[in-house]
Amino acid sequence: MNPRRDPNDLLNTKTAAAYLGISPRWLSVDRLHAAEGGESQKVPHVQIGPTVRYKVSDLDAYRATGALNFRRGRKPKWLQNAETYSEAEAGEILGVDPVAFPDLRAFVRVKGGKSERFYVKEQVDAFKARRDSDSHES
Repeated sequence: MNPRRDPNDLLNTKTAAAYLGISPRWLSVDRLHAAEGGESQKVPHVQIGPTVRYKVSDLDAYRATGALNFRRGRKPKWLQNAETYSEAEAGEILGVDPVAFPDLRAFVRVKGGKSERFYVKEQVDAFKARRDSDSHES
């Protein structure tokens, strides 16, 4: 994934989910709840026939609202005790912006009204080791 996306780019559900650090299923369920008039986070999207797209600028604005917090402030148990890196720390370890790797899952938390991405230490370290071993084999 290009770490510096054009704000007008339209992303499919899978790419938008990776961009936000959530699952594609979460976005699909959110759309379903919004369509039924139920409780929804209402992630902005564009629907043209059966095709759904998410505008990067809308995703950035949505992420900035802090709405991606885990419901009722709870995190999955495995994440509660996990050591984490900030986005800057993960970038320093990897040598590039971690957003450039869509298969490296980012999470979002809110501190002082400001949202920030963070990465699980174990996943970043494993990703770096795998990438380093791939480059040595070449």
